[in-house]
Amino acid sequence: AHPTTVSPSSFVTPYTPLSTDAEEAATKLKTSDVIKIQLGAQIDGFGAIVCDTVIVGAGEPSAEKEGREADLILATYWANELLLRLMVPSGLLASGSDEEKKTASSTKAPSQTKISSLLEKVAKSYGCNVVESTTSWLFERNEIEGKKKIVLSPAEG
Repeated sequence: AHPTTVSPSSFVTPYTPLSTDAEEAATKLKTSDVIKIQLGAQIDGFGAIVCDTVIVGAGEPSAEKEGREADLILATYWANELLLRLMVPSGLLASGSDEEKKTASSTKAPSQTKISSLLEKVAKSYGCNVVESTTSWLFERNEIEGKKKIVLSPAEG
């Protein structure tokens, strides 16, 4: 699976400081810091990762976010919500008549290009950009980087 990490917002990837690096190991979180918490687990060989963005000291006036930081937090939240909905297999949550459910089930899954395009629209609506070449893999048993993957906003070349 994936180790549990607490990462300051300035790190795109999980923050795992080395204990041998005194300065890194001494990193302290402050009120109003935006952090990402990732928790990984493995059940019967299948990995799972859950993540959340948290503001240290949330609820305190000194921790409130506005401006660019708030835009980034909102863009990330709504992009994640969109991505979760695009990942649900076609027709799984369909309601209505049997004919409507059948039609929903036959809908083709969105392409990597379509997913990237939609996520970029969400990010742009907040004046943000999607990190190039962010990759998500379909987990397989005992493998967190399976054969199927989605590359968001692929870089040129």
